[in-house]
Amino acid sequence: MTLNTGETRKKWMKARDIDPAKPWFGCSGCSDFNTPAGGFAETFAFFLLGPGHFSGRVAPPPSVEQIPALASFFPTHNSYLQRTR
Repeated sequence: MTLNTGETRKKWMKARDIDPAKPWFGCSGCSDFNTPAGGFAETFAFFLLGPGHFSGRVAPPPSVEQIPALASFFPTHNSYLQRTR
């Protein structure tokens, strides 16, 4: 929560081509796979574990072209990025 501000959330949604008007969190009891927050978590898993580890539905898995820009959101956890260089 320290690094995840309203501003960084908007930057994240722009980088992932998600409508910035979409609420970050979903409703109580709803799946977070359809939310930007859930997509953020799924992309974090993708960065740690690589392709095949993404269940988000708010946007597709990160493309090869998106990886460098998205890496800035996970400065100390870029396992996948490091393995693909």
